[in-house]
Amino acid sequence: MDKTFQETSILILEDSLELREQLSRLLTSANQGFRVEAVPSSGTVMRKLAMGDFHALVVDYDLAVGTAASIVKAAAEIDPHLPVVIISRHYEDVIFSEVTRMGADSYYPVTESSLRMFPDTLLKRVEARTAIRDAVDAKYQSLLRSHQLEILASLVRKMVETNDLKSVMQEMAEQVVKRLNMKVVSLQKFFPDQNGFAAFGIYPRGKLVKFAESVFSISLDSFVFPFDPDNCIVDRYTLERRPWVGNDFAEVFGPSMPARAARMIQKFAGVKSIYNAPFYGKDKLLGGLVVGNVRTGFTDVEMEAFDAIVHISSLLFEYNESNQAQSVHAERLKAVRQAIEIIQKDDGIDIAHGRPAKFLDTVCRKLVSAVPADVIAFFEYDRVMHALVLGNEFGRSGKGSKSLPQRLSVDGHRLGRAAVSGETLLENNFELNPEAHHPTRRRDRINLLAVPLGRDTGPIGMIVLTRSLTFPFVDSDREVIELFASQFDLGIISGRD
Repeated sequence: MDKTFQETSILILEDSLELREQLSRLLTSANQGFRVEAVPSSGTVMRKLAMGDFHALVVDYDLAVGTAASIVKAAAEIDPHLPVVIISRHYEDVIFSEVTRMGADSYYPVTESSLRMFPDTLLKRVEARTAIRDAVDAKYQSLLRSHQLEILASLVRKMVETNDLKSVMQEMAEQVVKRLNMKVVSLQKFFPDQNGFAAFGIYPRGKLVKFAESVFSISLDSFVFPFDPDNCIVDRYTLERRPWVGNDFAEVFGPSMPARAARMIQKFAGVKSIYNAPFYGKDKLLGGLVVGNVRTGFTDVEMEAFDAIVHISSLLFEYNESNQAQSVHAERLKAVRQAIEIIQKDDGIDIAHGRPAKFLDTVCRKLVSAVPADVIAFFEYDRVMHALVLGNEFGRSGKGSKSLPQRLSVDGHRLGRAAVSGETLLENNFELNPEAHHPTRRRDRINLLAVPLGRDTGPIGMIVLTRSLTFPFVDSDREVIELFASQFDLGIISGRD
């Protein structure tokens, strides 16, 4: 199928007319090239998938007829690369678990905050799946003469089914050795925090791994090879995004291993020629491929195969990172929902008067697990004083020192004005006390995320999170705390009703 990003075709299965029209309007008005077809029945969906050309399928978990699981299974038989997104008005753990088991791409609760970010997130999921599909299709003709296509197609299928990058890379190493008749293969992942590469797949494993452990006392499974472009020629090629071909392991390992030791491993492996190429995703170094051969060089067909493997591997690494980010986001949403439940069970919200004075005592840990912060505080809006008054302030391990002001004027401080106007503030390097006169003004600067409570009820207060200047807040942090605030406001409204 010809999948392009000029127009992104989305098929929606939703038996509620109201929600069906809401989702259609949301996507078509996002100005991101969505073309939407929305249908009320599963039978119609299957016919359209079989006949049409869609980039993603959105399915309501709460169908009156049929199940989301059966739809996911049937869609996978028609198009195994099609991302299926499950939505639901309900916000429960059982749905997270069920979506994972059924093999859907992701799950989104239908709330005001999650719907705002739905078009962007959906487009990213479509791009990740479509890039892998297009890469396999584009390489089909050039790789048809050999086993390369079989290797790549099977590995893409395994990645989509298991989301286990390490096992996929191990299988790729084995397949390259066996089907392309190479001597040894290592697929590596780059770890930025350690500035080095660690093996994610080695074949053959047994003798080579044991040799390295017994002779050099290193584990090839856990050893991190430093990335040193200044002192290693292969790393310089990696930095320049170029493959390197040579015949000396010492140039591959660089200063991370004595040249004599590197050549001993090369001799033991029986390798005469070496190919090394990096995996990149946009501007980010993700990993690399090292192939050893018993011959003194590589053929053009082999080089073409390596180029295809590097390209597909880069996409698989990107897909894995996207899935991990999605999983983290799901856990954050779960923590927010649990925080709301704690408030309701412990009567943390005085619903009758709309005064959430005690809520932070019970939900602080859950919120910090969703969005880590050095300090999390609740300011309550005092209508008499026309100011925000600090109610609770906590550090990571419990109550912290009173580092935030006790009172913020609604007229004279940005936080106060934002609370009344319903504006979220996400500002890194925020000047907390602009009017104060301190010898060192730096102490007043923090990274700040502040979300108002009571957007739909009239100002109630504000949740304020702070971090040191080293760790900035990002949009995903804002989205999670805004989701909590919207659920909190719904609790206030429900209590008053």
